[in-house]
Amino acid sequence: ITVINGTTLEVISGDVQITSYVEEFAGQTLGMIYVSSGATFTLRNNSSVYTTGNFLKSTVQGAAGSRIRIQHTNGLYSGFSSAAINSSGNMGFLLSATSTVEYFGDDNQIVTGIGMGNAVGGGTPNTEYVYPTNNGTVNVRNQLKLTNGELRLDEDNDPTVGGRTIIVENSPSTSISRTNGYIRAETYDGASIVKWMFGADNTAHIIPFGINSTTHIPLTVTSTGGNAGF
Repeated sequence: ITVINGTTLEVISGDVQITSYVEEFAGQTLGMIYVSSGATFTLRNNSSVYTTGNFLKSTVQGAAGSRIRIQHTNGLYSGFSSAAINSSGNMGFLLSATSTVEYFGDDNQIVTGIGMGNAVGGGTPNTEYVYPTNNGTVNVRNQLKLTNGELRLDEDNDPTVGGRTIIVENSPSTSISRTNGYIRAETYDGASIVKWMFGADNTAHIIPFGINSTTHIPLTVTSTGGNAGF
């Protein structure tokens, strides 16, 4: 399935089954769902993509400038069957550094991280926050857009446990932007971490911290030397 530039493929309910393939050479990646630049692939509710598993591999691929929108409570990928991309049957995904994954769920969502395991839900339903998977750091290659709701660097509101980390790998001050969203990071041991790798860029970088939709605590950081975040 190829979603072409200027079009949207939207799954309202149910799951999407795609075929699988045998690698002709090691590391070969063929997008069984390929989201082209300028195209959008939307999975509403807890809809997911899964493979027949008849062959060894299957892949969802997002090209540069593509957009994948999900509402699954367990995020994009968990390494197990419970996520927007069901990993059963050696199912994987490949995202360009300039592709976008948008979390727009009605309930809490887990943000897929590196080294993820089985995603485990938590927190209070219907409070419109997302939070990193419980055993993985979330890496943002290009830009973190906080459109609405809370990105919680924790799985609950208990400040004694459960800190999470998010790493922004892009240096410009626009690499974190907000409309109405914010980042909540509250743990006594400092385990709720925003690491922004902006190096020697000496422009003001604003981290939009907050504790709710009306109380924001933006932190402005300006580097005077060295390589920030490294």
